[in-house]
Amino acid sequence: MAIAKVFSYVEDNAAASISWYARRKLGKARASRCLRALAIVLAVVGGLIPIIYGIYTQAWIAQLGYALLALAAGAVAADRYFGVSLVGSGMLWRCWQYSEHWLISLGLEFPSAYE
Repeated sequence: MAIAKVFSYVEDNAAASISWYARRKLGKARASRCLRALAIVLAVVGGLIPIIYGIYTQAWIAQLGYALLALAAGAVAADRYFGVSLVGSGMLWRCWQYSEHWLISLGLEFPSAYE
């Protein structure tokens, strides 16, 4: 009887954790995509600055390329440092799969919200 209560408690907490993660995942994915897109745009424009400087030889244009490349690196760093990137979620997913295979090998059922 006590084991059933413990199992029910653990299962309910696991379901709550999965639900919490699923709710937060969408916002983080959007923020990550925006930061990555910003980094790509800044890097491309920063890389084109030497060509633009060849056409318009003004001193401030030459320095603009470095600033744009630094901002692109900053966007990627912000994505990773603030936990927005989905790199960590990939590790979480692999842990989930490992747990599923381990439980199946023991002959237990693995409850999944994704099925």
